[in-house]
Amino acid sequence: MKSIYLTQRFYSVLLIFIALFCIVFLIPALILFVKILLLAFLGWCIRDLYFLLKDKDPVEITRECKPIWSMNYENTIKLYINWLTSVSYEYTIEDEVPEIFSDQFNAIHAHTDDQLKYHQYSIIPKKRSIFQFGKTHVFLKSKDKLFERRMSFDTQIDISVYPAIAQFNDLKFNYKISNRSEGGFHHVRRLGHGYEFDHIKAYIRGDDIRSINWKATGRMNSLMVNQYEDDMSQSVYHILDKSRIMNFKSNGMTLLDYAINTILIHSKVVLDKKDRVGFISYAKYIDTFILADKIGAQLRKILTALFHESSTESESNIELLMHTIRSQIRQRSLIFLYTNFESISALERTLPYLKSIQSYHQLVVIFFSNDHVIDRMEAMKRNDVKHDSYDIAVLENYSLEKQLIVNRIQRENIQALLVEPNLLGISTINKYLELKSKGIM
Repeated sequence: MKSIYLTQRFYSVLLIFIALFCIVFLIPALILFVKILLLAFLGWCIRDLYFLLKDKDPVEITRECKPIWSMNYENTIKLYINWLTSVSYEYTIEDEVPEIFSDQFNAIHAHTDDQLKYHQYSIIPKKRSIFQFGKTHVFLKSKDKLFERRMSFDTQIDISVYPAIAQFNDLKFNYKISNRSEGGFHHVRRLGHGYEFDHIKAYIRGDDIRSINWKATGRMNSLMVNQYEDDMSQSVYHILDKSRIMNFKSNGMTLLDYAINTILIHSKVVLDKKDRVGFISYAKYIDTFILADKIGAQLRKILTALFHESSTESESNIELLMHTIRSQIRQRSLIFLYTNFESISALERTLPYLKSIQSYHQLVVIFFSNDHVIDRMEAMKRNDVKHDSYDIAVLENYSLEKQLIVNRIQRENIQALLVEPNLLGISTINKYLELKSKGIM
């Protein structure tokens, strides 16, 4: 049978019999004894097979997990096990996980005497995609352990890995919005022309005659005026550079994926603060353009766009981005540009376009420090690694050049953030709250 396998114990006993038959050639008188042992071994094998095949379906396995996972977040899979037999087994569970997660799953070994109702393991995905989990296999051994029986269960499921949606419940991202001017936001009712219509009311002395609603006046046969409400919300845009400079990896994730996670969380914070949020992605061309809004479906729209974003090997077309912003974003907005610079010369080619964007909007340029360089420099300071003066000079020069890039951007009155990838989310949110509280937006 294809579902029955020989174990290591079986092969060990078989080797012993081979050795005994070799001895029989030297001592023929032992042949009867060896034959009796062989018959006993065959009886042992039959007994083991009987217990393995006694029940047609001795166990049931079901897999339970969420159909949508968060990238770079611990996601749990539970394998529920239901025993339908009284026979005692030692068992091993093998789950067919996608190859990219194979290093995060180890075979589960247990015994029916443990009376466990389920087994669980966790996976931290580092990539956005749809992954297929295959069958679950259970390998049974009776107490004799000469044979092993495999049972397979159809537990296939497709898991969609999205940006870090699970972090919405993280306490540090839960903001309570006050009706006061806390955080730079408030609504002030006034008699006059604002941005958003509030309601129609009867005219009283002192109302602005420019607000008279003539249609309502005709219907009511008395003067009626429109009343407006100041809309203090601002437009915030996240712009994602998808060129090859965002393909560098840190802790198993690309800089692009770190930026995507941050954009999603940051967008929720912006909407919680009653601001409008939009999203643009670009490389050689403008791939995604979502106009800033604060409607309920805006976050889902951005989430869907982020799920389908992928990096390219082309250079970024910053000139096209500048013209798109100039032509499509008419209201002054706060713009977060997620990109990367490795040298001053790379910045100088881009700087004229950044200055042009800054002249119409408040721009914040976000780029990344190399955490591997930082870790190595810290290790050198602790003398944990061997180094020479050349290594120190190279690393210090790299760190200095990154800081020079920050200074060069700030000299043009442009906000700049140099952050480690794992601190990107909280750093950009703090910058947004800082700018909002200061009224710089």
